[in-house]
Order: sequence, then C-alpha cells, then structure tokens
Amino acid sequence: MSKKFRKLPKWMSGQRAAVNNAISNIISTKQAEPLNQLAVNKFNEDDEPINKSRLRSNYQFPKSAEELKNLEPKFNIDDLPMVDYEGKVYYLSDYHDIAETSEKLIKIIESKPSDDVNNTVGVAFDMEWTFSFQTGPEKTSLIQVCVDIDECYLFHLPLLKKIPATLAAFLNHPRVRLHGVNIKNDLRKLERDFPIIKTERMIQNCIDLGVWYNQVFNSSGRWSMERLVLQTLRLRIDKSRNVRMSKWHILPLSGKQQKYAAIDVHIAQKIYYHILKKQKEDTENLQEFFTGYGAEKYKNILILTEHSPVYTIGIRTKNYTINDEEKLRKLGAEFYQTNRGGLITFHGIGQLVAYPIINLKNFQPSVRWYVCQIEKTIIDLCKKHGIKAQTTEDTGVWVENRKICAIGIHASRYITTHGLALNCNVDLSWFDHIVPCGIEGKEVTSLSKELSKNVTIDETEPEFLSSFQNTFQCSIEVIKPSETREILDNLKTLP
Repeated sequence: MSKKFRKLPKWMSGQRAAVNNAISNIISTKQAEPLNQLAVNKFNEDDEPINKSRLRSNYQFPKSAEELKNLEPKFNIDDLPMVDYEGKVYYLSDYHDIAETSEKLIKIIESKPSDDVNNTVGVAFDMEWTFSFQTGPEKTSLIQVCVDIDECYLFHLPLLKKIPATLAAFLNHPRVRLHGVNIKNDLRKLERDFPIIKTERMIQNCIDLGVWYNQVFNSSGRWSMERLVLQTLRLRIDKSRNVRMSKWHILPLSGKQQKYAAIDVHIAQKIYYHILKKQKEDTENLQEFFTGYGAEKYKNILILTEHSPVYTIGIRTKNYTINDEEKLRKLGAEFYQTNRGGLITFHGIGQLVAYPIINLKNFQPSVRWYVCQIEKTIIDLCKKHGIKAQTTEDTGVWVENRKICAIGIHASRYITTHGLALNCNVDLSWFDHIVPCGIEGKEVTSLSKELSKNVTIDETEPEFLSSFQNTFQCSIEVIKPSETREILDNLKTLP
C-alpha cells in the first residue's frame, strides 16, 4: 500500500516568497493614502516581478526597521499590573472541617440575594490536580470555590476516601450556579474521580465565562482564563508552570499554591460580576425601549451607516493578539471582534454599511434564503449602474474576480444582525494591510472604481433602499431623527 503524505500549508513549507520591496506613505493618523499613490512592487533575486500568495487571515505589515518602530503597540502587556489577592483564604483538608464549612456555605447561599430571574447565585469554581507526562492527570486534589470576592475556600482532598455529602449538596444546591473557564470538563472529571457527586445538573446550569462574555459583549474569542482577565480587567494573572504544574496532592499546600488557587476563583468571581453588570444594563435599556416604543413597533429594522475606519473579525478567525490589533490601530483604524460570520475585513468612509435586524419568521425562516436575498439586492443595485455583478463560490458580491460587497451575518432564533458593506468611494488601500475575508488572490473594488467616477453614499442610499424593498417584498418607513438615537442605543439588546 502506498503511503499518502499530507501536503503542508505554505506557512510551514518554508517556500515563502519575497516580501514587498517598498510601500510608500501608507501610514496616516486619519486615512491611508489612495491606492493610486502607492508604489507596491514585488521582485525576486533576478529583479523580476513575482506573484506573492498570501495565506488566509495573514496581515501585511511594513517590514523596515523604522516602520516597525512606528507600529509598536500603545502599551506593553508586561507593564500591566498582576492580579493580587488580599482577602481571606479558608484552607481545609480534614473531612469534618470540609463538611462543616460546606454546611455554612449552604446557609450563606440561601441568604444571599439572587443574581438573576432564576433565583440563583453565581459561585466561582475551579479544580487542581497533579499532572505527569508519564501517567497523565491524577485524581482531583483540590476544589476551589468563591461566593464573595474577598473569601475563597480551598478544599484539599487527598486524605479523603469520599467527598462529604454536604459538599456535594452545596455544589448541587438549586441556588448555586457554578461558573468558570472550561468548567464543564472540570465537572465531568470531578464525577469520574468522585462518583458520589452527580454533575448532570451542574453542567446544565453552569456558566462558561468565555462563552458568556462572547454573548454579552457580542464577541467571538476563544478564552483562556489568562486572556479573559486581560480582556475584561486589563490585568495579568500568574500562570507560571512552577506552581500550576506542582504536586497538588501533597499536604499541606504551600503558601504559593494556596494563593494561586485562591486567585483563580477570586478573579473568576470578579469577571462574573463584570459581565453580569453589563447584561443587567442591557436588559434595563431594552425594557425602557419597549416601554417607550412598544415591543412590536420596530420588530424589523434596517440601519444604514458609514463607519470611521475600523477592522473587524468574525467567528472564523485566527487568534489575533493585542500586538496585532495595535499594529492595525496604528494605521488610524479601530479593531473589534464580532460574532458575525467570516474573517477579517475593513469598514470606513465611503462604504455603505447596512445592518438588517429582522425576524426571518416574518419573511422566510431560512438563513440561506436571507443571504441570497442580500446578494440579489446588491446585484440589482449594480445593474442600475450598468455593472454586471454576480455571486461565486466565495462569499459576497463580485465583479469578475473583484469583490464589491462583503457580507457577514449572524442569526439567532431567526433574528438577524450584522449585514453587508458596499464599497462606494471608499479608499481601497485600507484593504492592503489584510487579506480581506481571508480570500487570497482576489481584488477589492468599488462602484467608483468600476465606473471611473466618484459615486457617493448619498446617491447610492436611495438605490439600495429601492432594491432592498423590491427583493424582500417589503415597505420601508424612515424613522424620525428624534427617535433614532434611542432606538440605536437599545437595538443591541434585542433578544
């Protein structure tokens, strides 16, 4: 049988083409220079032009020492303060002490006000165990919980033949809602190690802080505790191997081990309150909005806007570091993570951005149908200008192999968010610093470029609205300017 060899991606194969020879005047505090003023040449060793392929989602940054110096991030992560904890730590390793303390925690939980409409209280939860590369993970050695930010409980288990029933009752209490990062896997391991603890209900009701953060802040990151602390609190947390990979089964735990374990649940509780506060604010804004306008008045809304320069990434994306983000921000643009589909793209002046926030059940409950309707809308608009636009196997609307409109949507329970970006007279050089939508070897174009004349957003908007109404078979009512701000402030919290 012949062996099949897997072909390595280009970034691993070492067959990288030469970098750009020169890029002139591309960095500006306000706006990148027009494309026709750029001098971008690519040469091989024989001074002959070459074609350089770019990998999906790779940035294209200037390479000279002076340019790299100018692109240094605005702050250094190493300069951020470390998380510190000066609260109380209750370290318990005796069976009866753990049982008695668990009973006290049950009474505390029953007396605390609830965090949500389900009458539950958020409790930070984490576990530690010894790991060996020879034997793998050992039995759970430590359970950490935090009910109040300044009180952490460490239950050290190596001497216990079984878990106290009161600890199992506390973890399974109907008012307790455990939370943490990657918490479900921890709970599954806990039940494997201690079958007396049934974790089915805990897993159903627990909160993964990373997932919850994405939902509340409209983001799409994959979060470790270290990255989530940095993102939410602008702090660093010590995850050094000498403590994290230490022998957690040996009694007693050292002072460093106790502080490390306490900080994990202490900071998780702070993140929990941070996200909870934002969620409550959004809910209150939504209730005020419905009180003022009624839940049914604006159930389908189309927002047309023009953004200041900003790069956004969707859910199908690499892990962009803060340094990567800051390099793009140095160009004079913002950078945001979103929960739309697609990869990195740019929005800026001269680009008509449309956000249809509609209930597809009022039209046709199909996301595929919805995307097709958006594509037809843009194709119809281009046809009015004499431009032959089409769809391809790649997302968006194209003029031959040039993308004129990017599409990236999100739908939850048939409620749509995000939308499309039509290039009118946008400065296309902003796209030179990224691989737009992760599609290699394709160009970006605009109405102005295709028609060789300036086509503004103001003249494009009426044509877009007309095409949208015809395609979606709907009528559009313009909202009064006095109502617009309040509606926009509250749309982000629509269910």
